[in-house]
Amino acid sequence: RLALEGTLALTDAGVEADGAAAALDGFRPAQVPARAGSATLSWNAAADTRLSVTLRHVGRQFEGDREDDALPAATTVDLFAQAPLYRQLTLIGRIENLLDADIITRNGGGSIDLGVPFTAWLGVRYGY
Repeated sequence: RLALEGTLALTDAGVEADGAAAALDGFRPAQVPARAGSATLSWNAAADTRLSVTLRHVGRQFEGDREDDALPAATTVDLFAQAPLYRQLTLIGRIENLLDADIITRNGGGSIDLGVPFTAWLGVRYGY
């Protein structure tokens, strides 16, 4: 009824370059964080009823090949709920980025794009 699941990615990546690209030798590849992971705690209260919370973290990474324009680490919290309504009809609710963390997904010389802000979803599922 209660489950804890997790993922962890530790990436030790580096560019091996010579010739025209020699200036990049030893740098991390663009948009490759050294650490990323998640943990989900879920409770299956009854048949087809589930509540869960997920904590996700992505470490700092760089936009460019020369380790410039840093994308800072980001940590988010997501919620999920599922409950049966009638026969094969199920109510689904999600909250993404519960704490409304700033997630910088692109930094081109200071011009940035942001990832998903606090977002709530509510819907129904019919079927199996």
